[in-house]
Amino acid sequence: MKTKCFLHGHGTVDGEREASIRKIYKYGEDYFVDATLNGVVYLEMYACEPAFGVAAPHSLAENETQYKTITLKWNQDIKKWESVTSLPVNLNVVCK
Repeated sequence: MKTKCFLHGHGTVDGEREASIRKIYKYGEDYFVDATLNGVVYLEMYACEPAFGVAAPHSLAENETQYKTITLKWNQDIKKWESVTSLPVNLNVVCK
């Protein structure tokens, strides 16, 4: 089963956030920022929200990493962050 990640950034489990935004950095003439998703926290939230998910406990699938990083690049022409990372970012999970 695959589940989509939505970057809310306000959910926490055991003091860990669903997502964290790192500092903006410059590479060459461009500005970037990384958003890191915490799959374990996301799965806990997914299991708790029947309207959002399936309201059943899940765990990360075998060989799935806990963290996924999305890199954003500042587009000066349209004054907007755009994803450099291929989207959507998926977490492979299994129902417990």
